[in-house]
Amino acid sequence: MHELTCGEYDAEARAAWAPSVPDIERWRLRCELKRPFLAIDAVGTIAAFVELDADGHIDCTYVLPEFARQGAMTLLMEHVEAVARGFGLTRLYAEVSLTAQPFFLARGWIRLRDNAVSRGNVVLTNTSMEKLLGQ
Repeated sequence: MHELTCGEYDAEARAAWAPSVPDIERWRLRCELKRPFLAIDAVGTIAAFVELDADGHIDCTYVLPEFARQGAMTLLMEHVEAVARGFGLTRLYAEVSLTAQPFFLARGWIRLRDNAVSRGNVVLTNTSMEKLLGQ
């Protein structure tokens, strides 16, 4: 978050979105509830993850900066689409950062609307997007 989004979000926005000291317990509980899909490299490093909710909402995506633009997220998103189709879902949707929009657009997602999200006294911009899944 702090490295990959520098071109679109200032330091204050990045800190509001993702504090430099994460709440480990909150993330542990979140991962237990969400059960994210992981891309893991040959030595066991988690390169990227995606959270897919039962209704087709992609709640969170993340790629470790050193794995950016190397295909980890592409593989995960292909897997998420296959799983979603397997569950009979016809639509995926997400609130996508300005940084991630080109990735989503290149994979057939469409922009629905821009959003202003408040985190404390900071307003962040993201975009609601969706992808219709052919069965």
